[in-house]
Amino acid sequence: MEHPRASLTPDERALLELEDAVLQAIRRRDPSALAACLTEDFFLLSPDGTETRREAFLRGATDIPGELLELSAQHLRAHVVGGVGVLTGLQRSRVKLQDGVEVEDLQLFTDVCVRTGTGWRMVLAHSGQAVAPATGG
Repeated sequence: MEHPRASLTPDERALLELEDAVLQAIRRRDPSALAACLTEDFFLLSPDGTETRREAFLRGATDIPGELLELSAQHLRAHVVGGVGVLTGLQRSRVKLQDGVEVEDLQLFTDVCVRTGTGWRMVLAHSGQAVAPATGG
């Protein structure tokens, strides 16, 4: 985590907990737990402008083929601006496909959240391919 936990507001802590709950639900392949983190009108906005609505997102996020080896958020930051929660970071995932091939993916993401009567919920997610930093020199 980028912020010392003690310096965060209660809303920022709640937003980070929401992001953790989303990742946990995907790791467990639990569509009900994931659905509890999203608003009814949630959608994923892809870099090409494609919108994936809530039900399709739930299926895609929890029906990942192969073995999920890693799913993590790095450089995670939480902000509250005008009553809207914004989470940003880098999502790293590794999957071992059924043929034994391992695939790694890095996505920069921005998640937009709203406060509901039961806490923060994600209303929009946006992600795009990140380029891994060059190593060595």
